Order: sequence, then structure tokens, then C-alpha cells
Amino acid sequence: MKFPRIDASIVCFALVVVAAIPIATLRSRTYSLGYELGNLKQEERSLRQHNVELKSALARTQRNIRDRFLGNHGTDKEAAVLDLPTQERIINSELKR
Repeated sequence: MKFPRIDASIVCFALVVVAAIPIATLRSRTYSLGYELGNLKQEERSLRQHNVELKSALARTQRNIRDRFLGNHGTDKEAAVLDLPTQERIINSELKR
């Protein structure tokens, strides 16, 4: 039996092509994951910034409410006073006489 003679350069080329396909696939996945990770990090930064802005707005609102009810910043001082419950208006008070 006589085997056909195959050139070594053709075998090397075939091996390179066979090895290059999975490497190219993995590299494209790596690039897409990196791109997605970059987008997620950018979204995280914007969400953190939005969270800081919301916390600041909440603190500002709480301060305004506290100042309005406990402070004397309003023109009508009776409306600015906080109506705290008295001992008689508390249902389960331990200090009830």
C-alpha cells in the first residue's frame, strides 16, 4: 500500500486553523464580557451618584420639616409648633397615673 504524501506545510496550516477557531471564539467572548462589564460599571457609578443625590434630598427634606415644626422659622408660630402627645393621650403608657 502506498500512502499519499502530504506536505508538512499543509498539515501545519490545518493545525493552526483548527486551533485558531476556538481561540478566536474565546477572544470575542472576552471582548464582549469586557464591554458588558464596562457598561455595568458605568451604570453602577450613575446609580451611586443618583443614590447620593436622593439621600441629600431626603436629608434636606427632613431638615426642612424639622425646622418647620421645631423651629421658629415660620411666620405663624402656632402652626410651626409640633403637636406632641400628652401623657393622657398615650394609650399604653407605663408612666400613666
